[in-house]
Amino acid sequence: MMRHLRLAGLAVLAAALLPMSGCFRPIEAIDVSNPTLDFALNTRPLFIDVWNNNPDAGTLEISVGSNRSWILFDVNGVVSAPPNSTDGPFDKQSVRVTIDRTQLGKGDFTGRIDFTARGVVTRSVDVLVKSNQDNSGVPLNIVNPKVTFSSPYLLDFNFALRDANGGAVVAEPAQFNLSATEGDTAVTFESGLQLQRAASRQLLVELVLDYSLTLQAVPGAIAAMEDAAKNVFLPALNDDALVGVTEFHVDDRDAQRVAEFTTDRDFLRAQIDTIQDDFVGGFAGFARIYDTIIQAVTRFDGEDPDKEDRYIVLFTDGNDTSSVASLNAAVGAANAAGVSIYTVAVGQNINEVTLIDIATRTGGLYIPANTSAQLAESFQQVVNDLEAQYTVRWASGQRSGEFTPRFTLGLNNASTNYTSPDKFRPSSYAGDVRKGKLFLVQSDNTQTTTVFLRAQYVPRQITQLVLNVSSPHNFVVSLVEKGQNGLIGDWSIATRNVKARDIRITLTSTDDTPLPFASLGPLLRFDFPVLLAPEDDIFTDISVDNGIYTQGQTFEIDGF
Repeated sequence: MMRHLRLAGLAVLAAALLPMSGCFRPIEAIDVSNPTLDFALNTRPLFIDVWNNNPDAGTLEISVGSNRSWILFDVNGVVSAPPNSTDGPFDKQSVRVTIDRTQLGKGDFTGRIDFTARGVVTRSVDVLVKSNQDNSGVPLNIVNPKVTFSSPYLLDFNFALRDANGGAVVAEPAQFNLSATEGDTAVTFESGLQLQRAASRQLLVELVLDYSLTLQAVPGAIAAMEDAAKNVFLPALNDDALVGVTEFHVDDRDAQRVAEFTTDRDFLRAQIDTIQDDFVGGFAGFARIYDTIIQAVTRFDGEDPDKEDRYIVLFTDGNDTSSVASLNAAVGAANAAGVSIYTVAVGQNINEVTLIDIATRTGGLYIPANTSAQLAESFQQVVNDLEAQYTVRWASGQRSGEFTPRFTLGLNNASTNYTSPDKFRPSSYAGDVRKGKLFLVQSDNTQTTTVFLRAQYVPRQITQLVLNVSSPHNFVVSLVEKGQNGLIGDWSIATRNVKARDIRITLTSTDDTPLPFASLGPLLRFDFPVLLAPEDDIFTDISVDNGIYTQGQTFEIDGF
């Protein structure tokens, strides 16, 4: 008994001595940018900065952990050097946090992130998540779905597909298992149920580049931004993707259009190379981010948003110092025009809250780039995300009543499903199911013009297309290749001069396999060796010879 009392006394003495020695008391040294991460229903990642705020702590190896398995990180730890003083500057490290919603049922969930280092007081951050459905066992996430109903009886679902960690899921459509229901009725093959890459729709991207003074002051930032745009982003796009470029650099001048929408990648690269000398000219100033977003959104006006996927890729530090418009006005303009904004952080003083807000509220994606060297990797993330955009489409066979559409998508052992928030009433989208719809998309550079012929809807049993084309200008016509999502990339093409500048183009399925019913996508490209002005008539006539069809199928080309 005496021995136990003696040990207990020593323990009390040691505890009393700890405050006096100061050697064993953990010190305060870890700080974070957010005390709480509230994901709500958001499926996108959020970011939190962590740093060493104690000049006397030395360099800290900070471990990142959590008390919930559904809280995921891109790193297990970071290293942060001590500041010179308590006022900084601080060596902030970014941690990307995602939620594995496949582990969540329906309801509200809470968790905790712990930042720990040896001899330092642990800093914790609360994590809040809402789930409006039971996601358990579903490791795929459908993100930012857009539902479009149109004639004749068409249902379109456009969405991004991501895995449990928020990464882009890129696979060939044939690799997926797809099923759908109309209420309680299964959708059968007669409806043309199909999954296509979103590239089957016309892709328009406006690159918006920040050349303001704060970015000019960051060594290598501008050059890295330009290099990533020219050599990572542009080569990864389909040939028919239209890309424009806008720059902003000073407060007393509106943003300037560097390049109109074009498919000419060499032209875009050359135009980006001229920005510093010809547009900025060494006179940079305050940044007008919100005003520039509104200007960039107007680039998409006048077109049918149901035929297009519209994006702005905004490179900036997020610090708006001179806009007349508000952040809400910029976001509202983008949403009204159906434009999603990808925000890529560049620079040293990143306004992460603003950039995340812009991306989240417009259905885009926020991508951090802590150093200039990471810009190329950030652009690749944008490219990957665009590649992970898909379209599910079918043509309903129902002609009365209404129903709630739903589809299920599977890849390997993973699956997910989506239920439309709106009911489909067939009578509201009636139309002639035998009338195909085609349209033209123009692309220019400084010297030449290219026009793409695209399908918006294809009727049944189409194994041949014959076009009569008249133009006052010379052109070369070719198929859009399968690798570029061309619908007839493996068909044969034959041309015959009817008379000067009148050409008959015959397109034939090589194995007599018809085009998929209700499909959409690019068909042909017409390359003109000269630049055609807006007032020039590109085609005096372009039409489909519908006389070759015996079952009443027809095609019309929008505008002709």
